[in-house]
Amino acid sequence: MRSATIGTLRRRTLGILAAGALLLYALRHPIELRVLRHRAAPRPDASSEPVQVADDKGPFEHHAGGRRYRLTPRFRWDESARVVGDRAYHFGAAADLLPEDLALAWGPILQAPYSGKISYSQFSRFYFWHTRDGSLDRGTIVSHSANTHIIPATARLRTAIRCISRGDDIRLEGWLVDVEGVSDPSFRWTTSTTREDEGPNSCETVYLTRLTINRRVYE
Repeated sequence: MRSATIGTLRRRTLGILAAGALLLYALRHPIELRVLRHRAAPRPDASSEPVQVADDKGPFEHHAGGRRYRLTPRFRWDESARVVGDRAYHFGAAADLLPEDLALAWGPILQAPYSGKISYSQFSRFYFWHTRDGSLDRGTIVSHSANTHIIPATARLRTAIRCISRGDDIRLEGWLVDVEGVSDPSFRWTTSTTREDEGPNSCETVYLTRLTINRRVYE
């Protein structure tokens, strides 16, 4: 009986430890965002339209993964949206430069009749949307959702974007940029500059200088 009791206690202890480890793993991103240096801010208004403004900022160098890149700003960028998908990348030159893709939705598709009727997925730097409701306007969905490639300007921003979760309301501030490799001249990466395109080359590439996640701002 004593041996059986000890075995039961061990199993219970292991179960408690495993549950605690799973809970900590599930909460790791909220905890990390709380302790990462930030300031308070109003929650981003995901019902608004992105703001794209001509800017005279010239090309500049950016270093990532031990490689040099030349970034050419196309427009200053300020977007508030809801995260409907996020995908991290860990391997290769593109992953060092663009460690996270965010599938974003904003404006009318967050409201009826669109809300809850569109599903989103991501694969290999693309995002896909699907709906069974044929009455929904395709053009509205295309122009109010996007896959966005993120180039974080700082180590803090790189950490913060890894902690973004589906359902977060976020604000991205920075520039839409085209990228050329300096260390590797064959590397090219471009940005979309319109919301109406779809398919290859329709994603926004954002050099991110300030990030708001719900009610916290990171730079």
